[in-house]
Amino acid sequence: MGLRIGILGAARIAPAALIKPASSVSSVTVTAVAARSLDRAQAFATRYGIARAYAGYEELPADPEIDAVYNPLPNGLHGRWTKAALSAGKHVLCKKPFTANAAEAREMRAGPRWTRVATRSTWRGCSAERRLRWCLRRRNCGRLRWTGR
Repeated sequence: MGLRIGILGAARIAPAALIKPASSVSSVTVTAVAARSLDRAQAFATRYGIARAYAGYEELPADPEIDAVYNPLPNGLHGRWTKAALSAGKHVLCKKPFTANAAEAREMRAGPRWTRVATRSTWRGCSAERRLRWCLRRRNCGRLRWTGR
């Protein structure tokens, strides 16, 4: 059994950021997508060959057939749904930022499953990335590891 990923939201970024790369790894399957409406989720699932579609975001993190969740929702929803996925025992890949504010970030960091979060960034080497590295080192959040190119 390989890694089974669910997508929170039928986002335009999902095919390039997750679906296409996942299709090149035989042990990874995108198994479900959730959207605000069932019609939108089903259309997205049909277009990209995804087995299950959910109306609303609540059911996807609770699905026992999903190991990890990709969260490309609007920035203001990242914290709420990343936390829901972590609470359900899922690993999370979240496009940046992973929370909307510092209070959400502190709350999430205090949780028992903090190490299951990865953010997707396209700004390696810029001043914001250097600042993030400094903050992570200073607050002893653990080792920062780049998983992209």
